Amino acid sequence: MVIGVTVKLAAEDVFKENRAARERIESVRRDLLESRDDWSRRIESVEPALERTIWDREEGNLRSVSRRVALEHPGDLTRFFSDTLIQAQFTPLDGESELTLTPGSGSRASRSQRAEFEARRTAWLESYARYLRATDGLYAYLGQHPSRAAACLAEVFREEMDAVEKEEAGAPTQEEKELTDAVRASIDETLELFTLPGQSPYSLEELSRLVYDPFPAPLTVQVPGAILQAEGFVETGESVVKVRDLGLWEALGALRDRWIDPDLLWLKYRLQIDNKPLDLTALVSANRHARVPATSVEIQQALEENLAPAPVYRLRWSTRDLKDLDPSEGVEKLWQVPGPSEN
Repeated sequence: MVIGVTVKLAAEDVFKENRAARERIESVRRDLLESRDDWSRRIESVEPALERTIWDREEGNLRSVSRRVALEHPGDLTRFFSDTLIQAQFTPLDGESELTLTPGSGSRASRSQRAEFEARRTAWLESYARYLRATDGLYAYLGQHPSRAAACLAEVFREEMDAVEKEEAGAPTQEEKELTDAVRASIDETLELFTLPGQSPYSLEELSRLVYDPFPAPLTVQVPGAILQAEGFVETGESVVKVRDLGLWEALGALRDRWIDPDLLWLKYRLQIDNKPLDLTALVSANRHARVPATSVEIQQALEENLAPAPVYRLRWSTRDLKDLDPSEGVEKLWQVPGPSEN
């Protein structure tokens, strides 16, 4: 089996106003360079048969480290995960193999991280509740004035609009501007999920993963034969599965369109990430509805239903008619990263 992990570091100048974030980046960089990070210790514990490390530097500063190790014994996998919340087991069977990853109880977050998460989550839930109410108000107005949909929605997405198309949509009235400004402000507040406030080195999204996600990193698994059973995993391609990320944003994505449809928050986020313009015609023609929950507590309960890991992650695949792997041949193929992207 091959285990690969990549650690990427942000540039410190992104966090000019946040000393704690800069110090955290530098601390992680120092641990990586001195092989004192958690991943180095895990790799050392299994004494790999083959190992490759790639260091990427920019202007002399370490930006990422990519490590790959080849293991020969089933017990190595168990030992690799032994200091995490995951109990890993590989079992060779007759004509097939099985991998099971069982999350244990507890959390990766420290007591102070959990306290910070709970305090910031309360404010974030209130901002998301404001988004739902603001969008409900806008949709109610557009239900009574459907001809004004283009002008109002173009105002909500003015940064993502083509200039010519925005001009054709027309300007909103003062009443409409108040409605769209409320939606825009609440979207900005909710997307602060990904920012580092004050002097904290953690975003709320990362804190939520430390609290809820038992896996030490996003995990993708590729097997050499046809998959016979996948339990807990999400299949992402031929012979490739992944563990669903557990964080506030992923939980919110699972509830997309439950309360607001179309979900303007989710759409704005995707357009910004993909750097694409808004298709105003499609958005205007979409059926709009809103069902606003009573309180932020109801929102929290719905989110937490989607934040629990699976009881077990089990993967079985066929090993019939597979060639024996010779580590002395085809080493480059051995190091290939599974799936469409590197996690």
